[in-house]
Amino acid sequence: MIITETQRHSLADLIQIAFARAAASLSALVGSQLHAGATQLQICAFRDAVAGLGAPGAPAQLAITQRFGGTLDGAGLLALDQQSAVQL
Repeated sequence: MIITETQRHSLADLIQIAFARAAASLSALVGSQLHAGATQLQICAFRDAVAGLGAPGAPAQLAITQRFGGTLDGAGLLALDQQSAVQL
């Protein structure tokens, strides 16, 4: 899928808001404050995004996915390194 830089920026802003809301909800659920680092937006095939997850030496050891549909169909992937996954 090819998108413009403006669309990419808008999508990144939307995802940032969604992650902040998800972190707030999860924080309330576990009764502890969560610290989120910088997020990245990469548009790729889902199979490519999950190909290296959990592999020894891979930066991301755990991923949480959320599929969505409507005017825009796709999936969001929150990838965590091992230390963040253990803390969560």
